[in-house]
Amino acid sequence: MGMRIITDDEMKTFLENVAIAEKSLDDREEKLEEVYSEFENGFVLLGATAVEDKLQTDVPNTIHDLRRGGIKVWMLTGDKFETAENIGYSCRLLDEEFHVYKLETD
Repeated sequence: MGMRIITDDEMKTFLENVAIAEKSLDDREEKLEEVYSEFENGFVLLGATAVEDKLQTDVPNTIHDLRRGGIKVWMLTGDKFETAENIGYSCRLLDEEFHVYKLETD
């Protein structure tokens, strides 16, 4: 996740360029990609995450080592609670001593 402060003029130009690219009959996807690529520069990295359904080699040990080193590791997911909890235990983000709190909104 990243962020960048933009001016009203930059936003207006970006939206105009997107509208033009969307109306294109030739190479529409490439033109949209170009508009977005041009706009998505100069971002400040706020955080990054990547999780696959299948745990990659050493993920549980890496998460365990990070936690042991005092680094806070969070899990954010759109999965069902049961799925997320199972993944949390399998990758050693959670252990049996933890209290698991579940927050849900509409």
